[in-house]
Amino acid sequence: MLLVVSSCIAVVNARAAFSDRAVIDMHTISSGTFSLGLVTPSGFATQVGAKRATLSYANEDRFVPGATARIDIRVFNNSPTIAANIRLSIVADGALADTVRFSASSASGGETVGVFGSPDEPETNGLAAAVIPRSQNISLSPRISEPIAEGAVWSGPATSQVVLSVYVHLPNTDELRAVAHGSLSLTITISGSSL
Repeated sequence: MLLVVSSCIAVVNARAAFSDRAVIDMHTISSGTFSLGLVTPSGFATQVGAKRATLSYANEDRFVPGATARIDIRVFNNSPTIAANIRLSIVADGALADTVRFSASSASGGETVGVFGSPDEPETNGLAAAVIPRSQNISLSPRISEPIAEGAVWSGPATSQVVLSVYVHLPNTDELRAVAHGSLSLTITISGSSL
C-alpha cells in the first residue's frame, strides 16, 4: 500500500496554509488468501487494485510553525484465517522535508499505542522521516469470516483493523517563522506480511 500525501505550504507574514487533502495510491499487497485493504472515511472497504482514496487531515486547517497535522489511515486485514503484521515508512520531500517531525500511534480493539515518536511532545520527541524505526509491531487479527468485497461497508472483528494516526509537526523555530513559503510532499508506505 503506498499512500501519497502532497501538500503545499505557503507562508505569508509568518502564517502558513497547509492543504487538508491526502491521496492514497494502493498497490497489490495480496497473495492467495492474505490481503490488506483500507476503510475510507465514510466506512467503505477499498480493496487491492483500487487506484485512489482520499483522506482528510484531522483537526488542522492551518499549518504554521508549532502546528501538528494528523493523518488517519484505517487499514484492515481481509484474510479469513491469517493474522497480519504491518509497518509504515515515510519519505518527505520539498523545502520543509528536513524540518518536519513525525510521530505515529495505532488504535485497534479499543487500545491505542505509540508506534514511534510522541504525538504529545512532537518538538522534542518527533522523528525525522529518515530515522523512523523499521521495527514496528502493529498486528491485525484474521478477519474470521469471508473477505469483504470492494465498496462494502466494513465490518469485522475490531482487532482485524487498525487506525494508524500519523502526526506531521512543523517545529516552532525562528528560522521557520521567517520563511516566506515552503512545500512538503509525503509518501507513506504501509507494508504488510502474514504472521
